[in-house]
Amino acid sequence: MSENNLILKNPLKFVKEDAGHLLGDGQFGAILARAGEGKTSFLMHLALDNLLRGKNVLHICLRQPIKKVCLWYEEVLLRISDQYELNNTNVMWEMILPHRFIMTFNIEDFSVKRLEERLNDLTEQGIFFPQVVLLDGLPFDKT
Repeated sequence: MSENNLILKNPLKFVKEDAGHLLGDGQFGAILARAGEGKTSFLMHLALDNLLRGKNVLHICLRQPIKKVCLWYEEVLLRISDQYELNNTNVMWEMILPHRFIMTFNIEDFSVKRLEERLNDLTEQGIFFPQVVLLDGLPFDKT
């Protein structure tokens, strides 16, 4: 199964028919729910869908180390691969890695100003140009 077929089978299409365009350029979306309801898993699916479409995804995670976030990606991709009996998972993984950048913050050190500084550093130095930004772990009840 190719990446295009995997995109067509994406369960996000049940949220919106064209799952790759849940939000337009410059738009903001939020997923709010109690702990353990699947917010991170949903974000992983959003990220992987965009990565398979060739978009650059910046995944910002509060409270979790980079290694754990990487494990989430690997786990979700492996589960998808098992479900659809994919035999090219390693090729897909190598294809999406250059389009993914993970940034972590300690929750107490996070601020919009600090995020803006780090984003500017990434783009001004030509390191990474995000097209999709995902922020996981922001406690909306405390902001």
